[in-house]
Amino acid sequence: SHSGDGKFVHSIAGFWLLVGGNYTGLAEQYVSPSGESTIISISYATNLDKRVVPDFIDFLETASGHAAVTASAAVGHGAFSYGVTGQDALWKAGEKATKQSLARMDTVALPLALFILASYLRSIRIMIIPLIALGTSMMTGFMIMYPVARYKWTVAQVAPNIQGSLALALSIDYSLFLLTRFKEEILVQGKDPVDAISVMCRTASRVVLVSGSTLTIAFLGLAFFPLAFLQSIGIGAAVTLFCTISVNLTLTPAILLTFPNFFGQFGVYDFILVWWARMRGQAPRSVAASPETRPLLMSDPEYSRSIQGTATTPVNGEPGLFAVNAAAIGSDP
Repeated sequence: SHSGDGKFVHSIAGFWLLVGGNYTGLAEQYVSPSGESTIISISYATNLDKRVVPDFIDFLETASGHAAVTASAAVGHGAFSYGVTGQDALWKAGEKATKQSLARMDTVALPLALFILASYLRSIRIMIIPLIALGTSMMTGFMIMYPVARYKWTVAQVAPNIQGSLALALSIDYSLFLLTRFKEEILVQGKDPVDAISVMCRTASRVVLVSGSTLTIAFLGLAFFPLAFLQSIGIGAAVTLFCTISVNLTLTPAILLTFPNFFGQFGVYDFILVWWARMRGQAPRSVAASPETRPLLMSDPEYSRSIQGTATTPVNGEPGLFAVNAAAIGSDP
């Protein structure tokens, strides 16, 4: 095999080649002590197009397979095994494993994560936002790292896996923080969608920013290790984290503000009621629960968070139930 204007393979060394050249002593180093296995060393040029080496490794694997089948048929018993080793072969195998891992993540982990998020948010229409945020985060992170991997560094094979896993996990996590607060402000506090978005940005966005910044700084620490393997992982993870934070803090509120009425109705029944009221020229009825029936949440400013505050609110017409609980919790041991 050769490249354009020069030879690609520089030398080939193996037991039978060295024995034929009367290098018996050196040839024995290519055979195992048991005499059941041998190696063939091939030296080739590496300062060529990156696509040449993988093709050459594929050629070696195919040729070795044919040789093993031929040898097994000639002997008549047993079977010969073969394998291609070396740094380039290892990188190629890692690349193949990375593609398989990403495929498993897309077919197994992604649907499962989205199902869990949907079961918690209980709104099909609001699930559009996490899907857009996830796709945008992954696409942006991979697009930034692509020229780096192609023209600058030899990126570790596991770097795309880590990037995809971080984008998936954090997009789901941050969407849960933001959209849960958005939904709570509408259903529990009775706010309109625009005010709910404002509260979401002032509260839940801080959690996203602090969490993402901490992880970004932690992964950037890997860039200071004197190993290209760890450096590529750290830079790739930090880029993905930055993209995920940016998307969730900018794109998610922008989508909600663009379609506030669409995402502000969380069920088909509520959406139909609001639509029918507007068709009749009436003010839409608030979907927020009344103070008598809505659940008591720690984020509800209208209710006291203390035991005494909850004890003053009867449940199912039985205030004595709270009196007993308050006494049991607040009494001295």
